[in-house]
Amino acid sequence: MNNFMSVAQRLGVPVPETLCFAQASDISDRQIATFPYPCYLKAAVSISGIGIHRCGDAAELQAAIGRFEPGVPVQLQQEVASNSFLNLQYRVTADGLKRLAATEQILEGYAHQGNRFPVPHAPWECVEPMAEWLYREGMKGTFAFDVAVVHENTGADYLAIECNPRFNGASYSTAIAHKLGLESWLARYFTTRHRSLAFLQLTDIEYDPDRGEGVILVNWGPILVGKIQPDS
Repeated sequence: MNNFMSVAQRLGVPVPETLCFAQASDISDRQIATFPYPCYLKAAVSISGIGIHRCGDAAELQAAIGRFEPGVPVQLQQEVASNSFLNLQYRVTADGLKRLAATEQILEGYAHQGNRFPVPHAPWECVEPMAEWLYREGMKGTFAFDVAVVHENTGADYLAIECNPRFNGASYSTAIAHKLGLESWLARYFTTRHRSLAFLQLTDIEYDPDRGEGVILVNWGPILVGKIQPDS
């Protein structure tokens, strides 16, 4: 993700104020004192919110720095004042670069919990320069960008937060929805006391292809630890 910030700035893709470091201990006392708070200290490679620490002041940032092992690249990023984050997916096919789907993220804190489709706005132009750059550099398959929606008096601004150069949290639900021709859907994780699919009763709520609605299990592996992701 440190490479993402460097490329974004070069291509003019709008991003939050961000500093990149080879390791957390490289953050200087001056940067700790002067960087705008609240902010996030996060591993340059992070999945589903793991390795991300919100810091409200210098003391919290100093404590977060101590949680990272030496040699782990990190980012120090200003918090974006928004409660709306989008996921913009692309796919590279034999016909070239294609826009795949724009979804809204469902978050619990800063941990990804799911996505919903469709969305009222899809600011593809915000990340298109980088999508095209990735395509020219040889990107294959599906990739996506996370984008924050910042509401201003004059309208909405969009800031690219990160790039997922792979299948991401929204990709599996999107693939199923496309295969079934769904025009609207919501996918999210739920906790369950069960540890086996045999105990899940989906009678009367299971997806009905004639009605085009119902519940579909997208990711059932996490049921072993009491989680499951349905799509509806």
